Amino acid sequence: GAALPFWQGAVYGIGGIAGLLIGADLIVDNAVIIAMQAGVSEALIGLTIIAIGTSLPEIAAAVASMLRGRADVALGNVLGSNIFNIAAVMGVAGLFNGLPAPAEVNGFALPVLALATILLTGLIYSKSPLSKGWGIVFIAFFAVFLAGNLI
Repeated sequence: GAALPFWQGAVYGIGGIAGLLIGADLIVDNAVIIAMQAGVSEALIGLTIIAIGTSLPEIAAAVASMLRGRADVALGNVLGSNIFNIAAVMGVAGLFNGLPAPAEVNGFALPVLALATILLTGLIYSKSPLSKGWGIVFIAFFAVFLAGNLI
């Protein structure tokens, strides 16, 4: 489409960010309430429901990037977001209080994270495109992760 005037792009950008923040807050807050009432551990809530809720903006940005033929933006967004979460978010949280790793993280989540990282690293270094088949593999990988955490 045609380029928007700067002021209109800025208004849309600010509105989009506000909508994402409000929506993410609503999703996370209510998911935590539901999960706690169901007797699910806080670590499991963080590993699943909150992780999904806070990643919805990345999913939306990745889909929008792909629909516009900007695969580089989609991959950069996903990798940048994960690096930021691991380095900056964990670093800032660690400044305020210690972050002990619960058993759910050490027992199942960490090995799954390591395997997913190795798989994605191999794909990137092989310069293979992330095809529909690989997309299905990664979604199945996440389904196994969820099942392993919920059992």
